[in-house]
Amino acid sequence: MNTVEDINLSSFLKLVKIGISFPIGCLFTLAGIVEITKTISIFFKFLSAGFVAWAYIMSRLFLGFMAIGVSLFAWRRIFSKKLGFLSYSKIALINFVIAFACAIFSMIDSFIVDEFQNARYPSYIESWPIKTAYSEKDCDYSRDKIYLQGNFSFIKNDFRPDVNVKVVYDDSLTNKYRVEINYKGDPSKVYIRHNDYDSDNEQYGKYIDNVDIWTIDYNWDMSDEDIIHMYKYKQDLRYAHHLVIEKIIIRTAYPDKIDVSQMTAFNY
Repeated sequence: MNTVEDINLSSFLKLVKIGISFPIGCLFTLAGIVEITKTISIFFKFLSAGFVAWAYIMSRLFLGFMAIGVSLFAWRRIFSKKLGFLSYSKIALINFVIAFACAIFSMIDSFIVDEFQNARYPSYIESWPIKTAYSEKDCDYSRDKIYLQGNFSFIKNDFRPDVNVKVVYDDSLTNKYRVEINYKGDPSKVYIRHNDYDSDNEQYGKYIDNVDIWTIDYNWDMSDEDIIHMYKYKQDLRYAHHLVIEKIIIRTAYPDKIDVSQMTAFNY
């Protein structure tokens, strides 16, 4: 005969079981539903674009199914009577099949994308309006030369130093210089860093500043538009930025002091 203490302990353990399993079940079920919903949405966007990247779609669908499959362990633990027909071994087998299918389609998709041409930016931003970002940097004009260096993504990889990088006279900039970058893409910011920690530079008496430009907000998750563009035009955009440079202008009161020979373009 069960004592009151036994009943209370049993109720407490059941509450603990539910308290642990319920959030896990909800979390993985919700994650699976969200992934499947997003995949269905992009599937119809692929259809609207006139094609479907089947390996990508299937890998994402099975990823969503896998999350729901994992949640079955939690739901089976909570609703052990109602889901008694679904043993833990069956759930494990279901998850193994789903995970295997997800891995196969992901591998196929990876092989497909690896054949795409690497792109530093999606080509559709070439039609966007030109914007200008700038930054000013104090400098030591008593030096023979001030070397500016940096690697940039120029539009259509059409980099010609005498066209894309210009040094312009400005009599107001006697103790600093100004870098203006004409670009297309998301809002971006210019960064200038003095390379004063490199002993090699000091050895050769070089005064070097590094110039960079980055988008202010960068989202590592690709947009649906980028995903469709990537598969349609076979451009690998997994590590691309919404940023491409048209021209760099350096304004200074001493143009002969500025050396831009080390401002170059990426190879792709």
